[in-house]
Amino acid sequence: MSAQPRRQPRRTPNHVRFLITGGVLGLLVGALVGAFGTDAPSYDAGTEIAYLAAFGLFIGLGVGGLVAIGLDAVLRRRSGD
Repeated sequence: MSAQPRRQPRRTPNHVRFLITGGVLGLLVGALVGAFGTDAPSYDAGTEIAYLAAFGLFIGLGVGGLVAIGLDAVLRRRSGD
């Protein structure tokens, strides 16, 4: 009986963590832009911060998801699967 070499399991990114990280970073960036950016004349400061934070959240979720998918594709190609 010959011993076959054990194959290492393929490492995959945790997509949920990438989405949460991207969402939180996007939320923070949006809130900071709303707080320290130029004021919109038709909105008060709290509404402006909330809108930009929500927009940043969605953009961050999208970017985090794209990074996770791209990293997964690179790791899959590197492992030969």
